[in-house]
Amino acid sequence: MHSPDQIHPRLLAIAAQTLPGTGRPRITRATSGGSTPVYRISRAACTLFLRLSESATASLAPEALVHQELLALGVKVPEIVFFDNFDPELQRSVMVTTAIPGRPISDGMAPTSLGSVLVAAGRDLAAIHSIGVEGFGWVRRDDLTMNGLSAEF
Repeated sequence: MHSPDQIHPRLLAIAAQTLPGTGRPRITRATSGGSTPVYRISRAACTLFLRLSESATASLAPEALVHQELLALGVKVPEIVFFDNFDPELQRSVMVTTAIPGRPISDGMAPTSLGSVLVAAGRDLAAIHSIGVEGFGWVRRDDLTMNGLSAEF
């Protein structure tokens, strides 16, 4: 794997494949939020996010499954544009998602808007907690089947 400041040629190829339009995609490493390597990929007016798993043995399949289930429930989560359970060049699981418009509430928000935003977030959080997991503990990320979520215990 390349150092975090270098862009692996395979990331550029995935960006070119998933972004509409022509010309060289722009790729920048996200500097905040997230426990996995995340890149903002863009071309023209389209921005997507490319996420890599932390290691070769950690799959993003559980996250991809949860995104699909939450979208079906109407939760405002990014749509999956591309998923590869294991890219041999990157030695990682790869997922590309759409961007969610907006900004963090920590950037400042009118108090009149804050209440409705928090109520909607609470509704989404309740839906997130409705997703079933077999067992308890951390969700297993070595299960590549995407047949459901299972925990370590």
